[in-house]
Amino acid sequence: MADMLNVGIIGAGRIGKVHAQTLTYRIPSARCLAIADIDLAAAQRVAAQLQIPSVTDDYRAILANDAIEAVLICSS
Repeated sequence: MADMLNVGIIGAGRIGKVHAQTLTYRIPSARCLAIADIDLAAAQRVAAQLQIPSVTDDYRAILANDAIEAVLICSS
């Protein structure tokens, strides 16, 4: 089995949700570990739907997470 790429997502709006779904359902070698949005409820909804283990309203928590190897910026 190939190594997993641990990903964080900044932005839980339309495009953030699309990318989170793509990571979850279409890229078996990637795992979304965290999602951030200033609208915490939006991030929580996406995380609950896709079993993303970490949710925050501060993007810096994703950038500071040593387990995350790539970040998708899905916000303006």
